[in-house]
Parts: sequence; C-alpha cells; structure tokens
Amino acid sequence: MDRSLGIRGSLAEAQWTLVFSCPIVAAVVWLFVARLRTALIPVAVIPVSLIGTFAVIWLAGFAQQPQHHGAGGGGWPGGR
Repeated sequence: MDRSLGIRGSLAEAQWTLVFSCPIVAAVVWLFVARLRTALIPVAVIPVSLIGTFAVIWLAGFAQQPQHHGAGGGGWPGGR
C-alpha cells in the first residue's frame, strides 16, 4: 500500500498552515502592540524554533516513520 500520497498531502497542508499563520501572528501582535518591529519578531522566531526542534529530534535519534511514534515504542532510542 502506497502511503506517499497521504504523506505528501499532510506535508503540503502543514506547509500551507505555516505560511498562512505567520502573517496572522504578525498582524495580531501589531494590532496589540502597534510596533512593526515587535510584530515581525515572532515571524522570525517561528522558523528558527521549528528548525531547532527538528534538529534536536534528529540528534536524539528518533525514528522518522510516523507509525513508530505510538504505543509500541519502536521509534524511541534504546527501545523504550
């Protein structure tokens, strides 16, 4: 069974959500603070935090297969 279409669809949806949410975050912060520089800080921090999160996951050796993240523990380092 080919799961690549579902995975590609999920990745496309996540990418669209990220691209759509960054301007909304900036607009909401700008409405409350009324400073453009302060509103652009979250837009810069969101990609940096995502890159850092995935770097830690990669360095920790977690499996990249989504079916291993469940109760079986197959995706955890050391077989926990």
